[in-house]
Amino acid sequence: MKNWAPIIFVILLSLGCGRRTPPVPRLDLNQHLMPLKVAAPYYKDQWLVFTWALAQEDPKERAHLASEIDHFRLYIGEPNCPSCGAQGAGWVKISGDGLSLTPGELDQQKTQALAEARAYRFKDSYTLELPPDFVEAAPEFTLEYRTIDGSKNPASVPLVVQRPGNLPVPKLLNHRFTPAQCDFPCPDRRRLAIKWEPLLEREVTRIDPQGGVYSDRLYYGLTLYSLIEGVEHPLNEGSIYTGALDIEVGPEPIWIHYSDRFGNLSAPLVLEGLSP
Repeated sequence: MKNWAPIIFVILLSLGCGRRTPPVPRLDLNQHLMPLKVAAPYYKDQWLVFTWALAQEDPKERAHLASEIDHFRLYIGEPNCPSCGAQGAGWVKISGDGLSLTPGELDQQKTQALAEARAYRFKDSYTLELPPDFVEAAPEFTLEYRTIDGSKNPASVPLVVQRPGNLPVPKLLNHRFTPAQCDFPCPDRRRLAIKWEPLLEREVTRIDPQGGVYSDRLYYGLTLYSLIEGVEHPLNEGSIYTGALDIEVGPEPIWIHYSDRFGNLSAPLVLEGLSP
């Protein structure tokens, strides 16, 4: 009787020859760049504020992408020196609920100023605040996003920073806190009623499409924030120009800023929170 074992062994060996477990494909950063929702940079009491959010609507998809691609680089381009090229202001890394910032290819003066920068996360948005010393070290610049491998995100565009004038601190005609009207006990809620005199920012001359010219008066707007654990959270969308506002707020201190037409904010007027 013929022994088939060696023949079967050879056949099985030939079938398995050259077969390996396929490698796990590596993430191609250039094909998986996160779409971004980027707000225009603005100044807040001489600090430059930069905010963005991931554009994915599905929370699971957003969390997955954030874990795979969690680095963005802030680039500084100086128009006064076209031959200088863009300089990297540092890696902005999403890490859990916060951000970490590592200085990049900057001169010593800017690197020292960047050490005071603040970065934090609120829900799905991210905020980076650059200190006045950094702003003074880079008089003019634009901001754009790059991925960890240096590729520019095609979903974002360079954003030009509009420098503010001397924004004054708001002055209220009067303000009053009263208990909030709730359907259930809410001792930590209150109503804030404020009145202020609208302050003229500038007067400009515009051309009327129907002929002639006319004068347009532009006023500073008012914006309100609640201060929670050292971070300002907006209480109103956009700026208010009416001269009066009635709004429900929490127990935290309220910071009130004037805002110009570029969204830059003045130093705050602080209304104290409830006593603990």
